[in-house]
Amino acid sequence: TLFSDAERMGLLSDESLIGLLGELLVAEQLLVAGAPSDLQFWVGPFNDLHDMRSPTHAIEVKATMVREGRIVSIPSVDQLQEPDGGNLILVHTRLDRDPAGFSLRDLVDRVFDAGAHPDQVNRRLNELGVGAADLAAGSARKFKVADTRAYDVEGASFPRLLRSSFAVGD
Repeated sequence: TLFSDAERMGLLSDESLIGLLGELLVAEQLLVAGAPSDLQFWVGPFNDLHDMRSPTHAIEVKATMVREGRIVSIPSVDQLQEPDGGNLILVHTRLDRDPAGFSLRDLVDRVFDAGAHPDQVNRRLNELGVGAADLAAGSARKFKVADTRAYDVEGASFPRLLRSSFAVGD
């Protein structure tokens, strides 16, 4: 079929759901590590260049259900450019479907439990077009984290193209 059941019902697509789950997993980890509960660091929903941002650090989150390899889509030549005066980490998470796993609603609740202000979580979900129907219907779509890896994209061994990789222009 061309469209998933979720898309036919007007719900979040599988691809969008997986991306959101990846960002929520990282937000949860940052909150547990002491990040501010106002979620100022989670800027991805507002079309920022990177998903998570502080004055000295940026995190680009990529999540997938692809079982083989660690290939991700980088939609902009600037997405792997570290911020001025800061560093950039790419977090790659692979999820598997698991009937005993967590749903979107479960993960949102975990982010609340980690200390996030509910109005700030809801603001970001609304910005992404995620509504109550997605949270309710998402309970049937459950996942587990199969693998998570963090990469320092500034390292010499990390393959990346930057705007400065080209002789002139875009």
